[in-house]
Amino acid sequence: RIPGSKLDPQLQYFGRSLDSNQDLNGDTIPDISIGAHGKVIQLWSRGVAIVTTTASFNPDKINILNKACDINGRKLFCFNAKVCFSASFRPKKPVGPIGKLDS
Repeated sequence: RIPGSKLDPQLQYFGRSLDSNQDLNGDTIPDISIGAHGKVIQLWSRGVAIVTTTASFNPDKINILNKACDINGRKLFCFNAKVCFSASFRPKKPVGPIGKLDS
């Protein structure tokens, strides 16, 4: 949420039109143009991270009749789990200064 009054206290009808057709600053993320009465504000977003996960288990099936582990005198099911995270970031190199809107 971006309050128009934080950008310009005189803005009226901020958000009456929106467009994100192009990347104007060359950072590979589409920029957004926001219309107001008699004005247009141009903004760009901060970087975006896409995080993916994978998980694998060994064994991939649990035999409910075979409690193979003994932990503190209790027979329990045991398995190994491997969880991997990977991330990709856009843009790879930030372009221009990064500003902040106080809420």
